[in-house]
Amino acid sequence: MALKYEAKARIGTYKNQAGEEKPNWVKVGAVFETANGLSMKMESIPVGFDGWISFFEPKPRQANTPSVVQSAGVNLSDIDSDIPF
Repeated sequence: MALKYEAKARIGTYKNQAGEEKPNWVKVGAVFETANGLSMKMESIPVGFDGWISFFEPKPRQANTPSVVQSAGVNLSDIDSDIPF
């Protein structure tokens, strides 16, 4: 299966730094291309959802993007734990 689209729902608007009103999108799932056609996997249903889902081409992942743990400056080898694994 190959990822074809990201499924997103509009949950309102926000103002950017320039004061422009922009739509606020939240990812609710993904659309995959299979041997039998397109299939959608729902991952969430947002509060205030009006029933409309839009599909967007997935953005390429950046290889050098740090993980949440890395960006928080956490060194996992410094964690002292009694967990036996």
